[in-house]
Amino acid sequence: MRTRLHPVLLLGSVVLVSFLAIGPSGEESNGPKAAKNPSPKVEVKSAAVQTKGAEAESDLKSAEYKKNWWRSAVVDEYRRCGKTNAAWDAIVISAIEDLSELILHDDVDSVAAGLMERIGEKAKKASDLGCDDALLGYFKLRYGKGRDSDKYFSELFYGYVACAEALDKTEYHPMRKVYANFHACKFTLNTNPPLPQTADRAKALLRYSMEALQDPKLPVDDAATAADCAVWIASHTPDGKKQLEAQVFPILEKNWREYAFSYIAQGNYFTEEAWNARGHDYADGVTKEGWKGFEANLAKADATLRKGWEVDRTNVKLPIAMISVCMGESAPRKEMEKWFERAMKIDPNSYAAVMAKAYYLLPKWLGTPEELLSFGHECVETKEWGGEIPLALVWIHHQLRSYYRVDAEKYYTNKLVWRDFQASYDRFFELNPKDVEKRYDYALDAYKCGQYKVFIEQVRAIGSPTDYDKFYGREKFEEMMKKAVAATSI
Repeated sequence: MRTRLHPVLLLGSVVLVSFLAIGPSGEESNGPKAAKNPSPKVEVKSAAVQTKGAEAESDLKSAEYKKNWWRSAVVDEYRRCGKTNAAWDAIVISAIEDLSELILHDDVDSVAAGLMERIGEKAKKASDLGCDDALLGYFKLRYGKGRDSDKYFSELFYGYVACAEALDKTEYHPMRKVYANFHACKFTLNTNPPLPQTADRAKALLRYSMEALQDPKLPVDDAATAADCAVWIASHTPDGKKQLEAQVFPILEKNWREYAFSYIAQGNYFTEEAWNARGHDYADGVTKEGWKGFEANLAKADATLRKGWEVDRTNVKLPIAMISVCMGESAPRKEMEKWFERAMKIDPNSYAAVMAKAYYLLPKWLGTPEELLSFGHECVETKEWGGEIPLALVWIHHQLRSYYRVDAEKYYTNKLVWRDFQASYDRFFELNPKDVEKRYDYALDAYKCGQYKVFIEQVRAIGSPTDYDKFYGREKFEEMMKKAVAATSI
C-alpha cells in the first residue's frame, strides 16, 4: 500500500512533521540502537494458535486428543491418588468433564464463562460435602473466586500458594501442578518484601514444567504452556537460566523438536536475554559488552526461530516472534513484511501479529508516523482480517500522541483523529456486535474527542450493570455524563 502523509501530522500548533527525523530528545530514531525502551512486550495467548490441515492433525495437536487427555487422565489420577468418596465422586468427575470442554476454549467467551461457573459450583458442592482433595481445592479457587481476581485478590494471593503446596504432596500429573504454581507465582512474585513461599513456588514451577515436558504424550498446547512457564520463571529463580539452557532446552530438543512451540520458547528466551544485555538506556548509554550480548543473543533467537519455521509452519507465534527479532536487528522492512504475511496467512485475526508489526513501525523504532498510520488504515480496511485488528488504528493514534507529547485536547478534538476512531470502532462492532467490553473503550475515546452524543450512545449500549471502575469510578462517570448531556442539549 502506498504511504501518504496523514493530514493530522500537518495540523495544529504542535507540528508532528518536525519530529519525523528526530525524537523528542534530539536523538535519531532509526532503530533499537537509538531507542531507550526495552523490547516491547507483545501480548499473546498462552496456547499455540494452530491451523487445521494435514500438518496440524497429529494426535498430540488435535483438540480431541487434548480433550480426552484431560478427561480420562484426570479422572484416572483422581481415582488413583485423589481423596475419593462415594458421597462426592460423581460431582468431582462431572467437574472434570466440564474442564475437558473448557480447555478447548482459547478465549473466555460466553460458553467458557458458563463452564467456569459450573466447575466452580461443583467444586464448592463437593467441598461442602467434605471433599478435601488438593486438585478439587484448586478447581474451587480457580473457577470460583479466581474468576474475579480484583475483588478477591487477598484470598487468591494466599489461596493459590496453599493450593500449590497441597498439590506438592500428591501424585497428580506435574502439568496440574504447573497451573497451580503459575497462579501462585503470578500473585506473589512482585511482593515487597518477598514472601518466604515465593522462592519455593518459583522453584516448583520450574521443576514441574521440566517434569511435564518429559512426558512425550502431553498435549502440545500444554507442553507449550509448560515451556513458556519455564522460560518465564527461570529469571526469578537462582540458577534458573542455567537450568533452562542445560536441562529444559535439551528436553525440548529430545521430545518436542517436531513442534514450533519448542523453538518459540527458546527464541523468546534469547530475545529477552538480548534486551537484558543491552539494557534500557539510549544508544549512547549502552556499553560495548551490552551491544555484544544484544547482538549475540538476537543471532541465537534468529537462528532458532528460522529452524523452527522449517520444522513446523502451523504456529502463528513463531512468525510473530520473528517480527520482534527483525525489529531488534533493524532488519529491512521487506524481511519483517515476509514474517508478517506468514503470520496473517496462519491466522487472519491475529492482533498479536498486527501489534508486532505496529511496534516495528513506531517512530522510535524503524518506522515513521506516515507508515504507521497507513498500516492502521489498512487494519480497518482489509476485509480479510477480523477480530480486534480494526482497533489497531486507535492504538496507533494513542501511541503517536504520547510519543510526540501533543496536548491531549488538541489531538483528540481534531476531526481527522475522530474520523479514524469512528472508522475503527464501527468496523470492530460490525465484526463483533456482541462485545460489550470494547464499548467502554469506545465511550471513553468518544468523550476524549468531544463526541458526547456517541459517548451517551455507547453508555446506553453497555446497559446495566455499568462497571464504573472503567470510567475511573462512579463519581467521575456521573461527572462525565452530566457534561455530555449538557453539551448535547444545547
